[in-house]
Amino acid sequence: MNQFRQFLGNFVRLSDAEFALFEEKAFIKNCSKNEIITRAGEVEQYFYFVLSGVIHHYFLKNKEMVTTELVGKDAIVGSAVSFFTQKPSPYFVQTLQPSVLVGISKTNLEYLYANNRNWQRVGRMLISFFLVKQEQQYIDILRFPIRERLIRFFNQYPELINQVPQTRVASYLKIKPETYTRIKHVLNFKTELINTSSLKE
Repeated sequence: MNQFRQFLGNFVRLSDAEFALFEEKAFIKNCSKNEIITRAGEVEQYFYFVLSGVIHHYFLKNKEMVTTELVGKDAIVGSAVSFFTQKPSPYFVQTLQPSVLVGISKTNLEYLYANNRNWQRVGRMLISFFLVKQEQQYIDILRFPIRERLIRFFNQYPELINQVPQTRVASYLKIKPETYTRIKHVLNFKTELINTSSLKE
């Protein structure tokens, strides 16, 4: 729970009593690899914070899995559009590695909002968090060429590179799998050359 409190500390300072309200309502969810947390067509009733593991959001297009979100620890996951509108989720939420999450239901989150002003601020922060992240992802895909998209992902999520199937990363970045493999190989080769040169010096 302290990990989540530290994350919230970037946005809102909560007293011990205020965070205790959350601890009373929240729960820990241990997930196995490839476990589906939310199914497309279900109404999302929970928000989760990732303590450890890897999660992706995806939908099926002509039986092909299209990844729309890919995150590791210290991220918030769940079908946001379904959670806030209480309409069926358009996508699945699934683990890609064994994961540990902190979860809270919509009912309990609304209880926190109704009983504490700082938790109301947290609610606004959650909405802003999702909106900004979604827009930034959309802009990056439109703005940057394939190679730079991959470099930015490597720099932002270095811990995910060896934990996530290449097909999922390629889908998330809107890159063909064969192109992803080729560029990743070139980038890894250049990194090895740089590291070797540094050792010689």
